Amino acid sequence: MGNLYFEFCAEVGRFSLTVMKISLSIFFLFFTFFYIYKYVIIFHFILSLYSCMYVSLF
Repeated sequence: MGNLYFEFCAEVGRFSLTVMKISLSIFFLFFTFFYIYKYVIIFHFILSLYSCMYVSLF
């Protein structure tokens, strides 16, 4: 009885560790993507601002 319980606990522990690893990797992936995306948006905004200023000069 005790052996089965420990085996079950080990299995659950392994499963939860795998889930934690997957969710952490997904979180880091999204964080990195968001970080890059934020800079892309800022860069695009500055670029459009400059192009508007450039057009208004003429």
